Amino acid sequence: MKYLLNEWRRFLENSENDNDTKTIIGSKEQLVKYILQYPEENKTIHIDSPKGSKKKFGGDPRTMPFDYGEWPDLINPADDMGWDLIIMPGSDKNEPDLKPVGYVAYKEDIVHKVGNDKIILAHNKVSSSDKKTIEDFFSDMESFKDVEWLPAVSKLKRN
Repeated sequence: MKYLLNEWRRFLENSENDNDTKTIIGSKEQLVKYILQYPEENKTIHIDSPKGSKKKFGGDPRTMPFDYGEWPDLINPADDMGWDLIIMPGSDKNEPDLKPVGYVAYKEDIVHKVGNDKIILAHNKVSSSDKKTIEDFFSDMESFKDVEWLPAVSKLKRN
């Protein structure tokens, strides 16, 4: 019994330490503000599915035309995991000035996925062909709404 208590105590101590580095962010709007205020958070990006790899989005695996990943330390309460992100095809995760330029959200009738939005990041340039690539990728997926571009995206340089 003492062994179980010690193991449980150790587990709780470790999970408390893990939570110290994690920040729960309740909505995509709050996340956009947070990333604009703390751009250094982009240094913690983890790419799960790099451009050219295959990933399932509810159906058959699709070839990714962009890098897809997450901020492991910024938690989305919709799934209790890191917020999902997409890096525009013309941008790179190592660029120091990635900014949110849009997002993709699930439709309301996909109840178990509502709130599990994907935030789109870009360097200081957004080409119309990159926007079209993102829009085309999600356009034939019935579970997603149309891509929403943030108003600030119109202020970014275009190729």
